[in-house]
Amino acid sequence: MIDFNTPTLHWGLFGLAIPILIHFWHQKQGKRLDWAATQWLSEKNLQQARGIRLDNIWLLVLRLAIVLLLCLALAKPLWNTLQTSSSFSKIHLIESNTLVTNNFRFEIEEALKKGEPCFWIENSPTELKDLSEQPKEVTKASVLQNALIELGKKYPKQSVELYVVNQQSLTNLPVIYHPTPLNLHAISDSTRQDQVKVWQVDGQKNVGINPEGQLGIVTANNPEIVQKGALKVWISTSQSAQKTLKASLKAIEEVYQLPIQLLDENQKEQAQLVCTGQLPQVLNPEVLYLVPESDKYSQKSLASNVIEWSNSMNPQTDDAVFEGKFPAWLLEKILNFQGIKAENNTISNRQLKALFKEQKLVKPLETEWFTAVLITLLVLLLSLERWLAIHRNA
Repeated sequence: MIDFNTPTLHWGLFGLAIPILIHFWHQKQGKRLDWAATQWLSEKNLQQARGIRLDNIWLLVLRLAIVLLLCLALAKPLWNTLQTSSSFSKIHLIESNTLVTNNFRFEIEEALKKGEPCFWIENSPTELKDLSEQPKEVTKASVLQNALIELGKKYPKQSVELYVVNQQSLTNLPVIYHPTPLNLHAISDSTRQDQVKVWQVDGQKNVGINPEGQLGIVTANNPEIVQKGALKVWISTSQSAQKTLKASLKAIEEVYQLPIQLLDENQKEQAQLVCTGQLPQVLNPEVLYLVPESDKYSQKSLASNVIEWSNSMNPQTDDAVFEGKFPAWLLEKILNFQGIKAENNTISNRQLKALFKEQKLVKPLETEWFTAVLITLLVLLLSLERWLAIHRNA
């Protein structure tokens, strides 16, 4: 089946009218020449021919073919050679999670009775025959994406019934594409009793990751307070880096209303975030250290409470600083160190549905021979059209 990558360019087919209009207009451009012998012609012969005449019909056909071929080429034809199957209309893709299998057991067992294929969500989905054995693979957004693509190649005409847990980790990809129609069956894990970790800005306002997966005010009961009041920061870097750090911390304080206190030399022992050009020999596990990237450190040797900034923090040479991305990066590192994360939080059904977007799988025509044939045809048709136009003076 032929498809087109840019079908909107089919509007160019209206250009077929141009050669036709030029053809008829050109036929009316003859000049009248008076000749004395015309007085001996009969009146019947002097009458003008009326009606539309299609002169040089093959030349017109050639010009129409050139426009048609060019338009179709610009629309980028694609050839879908995927095999189809009509023995069933649905396939089922299931997350390997006890909560999912228990909640949707009836639907899955009914699908198995009907002979509809059921697969676990894996990079290479394996078909299941019953629910007694479940793989231990954790479902990630990238794994789900690969599974949808693999099944789309194998079953291009079947819709997918997807069974998953509604979780924040699925948003690790901005979009999850599915080649065939998809029906989403999601369940929230209400059994989780994880204590919400928050930053207590004052005695009443707690900031953390809300149910929508965004940083904001959290109203959970009995939250775990991991930070009280202002974050104490000690900066001991170059002047240019100090300027960038102070501006970034001020932006975090103003945008997110998170209090930050800059310490002086005498107070550095109280620091919770240390920005330094030289790591101390003894690290405090309760302190987060920010250091410039150096050859003497390696990612494997760095402690979990040490983060590296790979650039000079100079707006003239650092794109992240110039584009204003550094404050968000720094805040993310601070929150992760405190344990304020959104990895397992539930997202809204609206957000979950917005993650999925249908995009069909098509196999393009072999580019090399198709391009060669296309160019050859265009050259031949153009050459033939020019030869006929000159030969017939049309």
